[in-house]
Parts: sequence; structure tokens; C-alpha cells
Amino acid sequence: MTRDLPSDRVEVWVLSPEDFGQQDARADHAHLLSAAEQARHARFHGDRLRHDFLMARALVRRTLSRYEDVPPEDWSFEIGSHGKPSVAASHGSRLRFNLSHTRGLIACAVRLDEEVGLDVETSARRNDIVRIADRFFSAEEVRALHALPVAEHRARFFTYWALKEAYIKARGLGLAIPLGAFTFRLDSAGPIEIALDQRITEDPGGWRFHHRWATDVHSLAVATPRSTASLEVHLQCARGLVAGMDGDPA
Repeated sequence: MTRDLPSDRVEVWVLSPEDFGQQDARADHAHLLSAAEQARHARFHGDRLRHDFLMARALVRRTLSRYEDVPPEDWSFEIGSHGKPSVAASHGSRLRFNLSHTRGLIACAVRLDEEVGLDVETSARRNDIVRIADRFFSAEEVRALHALPVAEHRARFFTYWALKEAYIKARGLGLAIPLGAFTFRLDSAGPIEIALDQRITEDPGGWRFHHRWATDVHSLAVATPRSTASLEVHLQCARGLVAGMDGDPA
């Protein structure tokens, strides 16, 4: 039985891996991993990468178990043809999820029945954002970015980037969708809009998008089909959830 998740809500659980000591994390969560996840965990080079991977897998498993009476270690997953994971069909679950992590933040989005895409990005990365935008974004997005004061370029770039990744992940097609084939329009006072060029044959009105800054440097975006009259996106702190408590609103 799925509990505490209305069909018109996406819940996004976020945590900072630095809130958990590496030795304590291994003691508390390593037993949750499947044999395949344990093998991946062992292949990472460097303590931080191994720790982040472990906390991400623990977050997914403990988040799903918040909504269904399945022990965290008993969840099994399937991987789509373009790499998107989902709950294995054998569970008969209505839960859909997506995981994203970047330096300093891990997030897991959950929705009933409908696919969901999630992305988090850190603006603290030292990217040449103008060069990347000129190469990968749509012409309209590039014009909108350059029209802003230079001091606002970084925030706008990482807003675009997170939204683009969230949409691609919701579609489950990876980079088979070119980043320049769709445009996000952020300057109106209304909801975030997407425009599609001739390479993408679907109704752009069939999607909802959400963006916020989860921290001062972490851009977070959600993409999900527009299947209900309204949609709420709730950000939840997962520190207590992962530690074995309920978690609190972020």
C-alpha cells in the first residue's frame, strides 16, 4: 500500500552527504546495497566518491520505504535502455522516482504513477558557462542569457542546465534528445514554459516544471507530465529519514 503521497504531488528528499561520517555511513547503510551496488561501490576511486554513492543508494531505498511497506534492502530496480532506473516491475509499485547528486547535495524525487525527472547542479563549479551555453543551449536561451547582467549569468546558466537535465531524465531518453532542441522560457511571471523544435514531436503543454535553489549554490529542477489539474512540489530534508526518522520539510 502506498501512503502519504497524493497523485498531484512530487516530493523531493534532499541531504548533504557531509552530514554523515563515512565510517558511520558504512555501518548504517552498506548492508542495504545489492550485490551489484556493492560491486559498483568498491570500484569507485576515492573515499568521497564511495561515500556519495553509498549515501545516494541509501537515500533511494529509505525514501521508497517511507511510502511502501518494503524494507529498504529488499527493493530491486530495472535500468531502461538509456540508463534510467526504475522500481522493478516485480514489486507492482505505483512509485516512480529519480535520483540526482552533485558536490555537496543528493536528492531523490518521488511521484505516483507518472515519470519524474530530477536534476541538481552546483554553481560552485568553475565552468566556462558562456562557452558551454553557446555550444549546447538553444539560440533563444543564449540570447536571454547574454541579455542579463554578467553578475546574473551563473544563476541563469545553472537554472537552464538543471531544467534541461530534468526534462531529459523524465523522458528517459538521455542525450538522444539534443540540448538545443528545446528552450526554456523563464522571463514571464507565469509557470516555466518549454518550446520544442521540429526534432521533438510531442505537446510542450504536456509537461510541468519546477525550479528552486535548494541551497545558496545548488540549483534543483523537476520535470513531470501534466496529468493532474495542479501539481505541488515539496522539498523535504532527508537527514532524519536516512538516519531512521521521518524527515522534516527543508
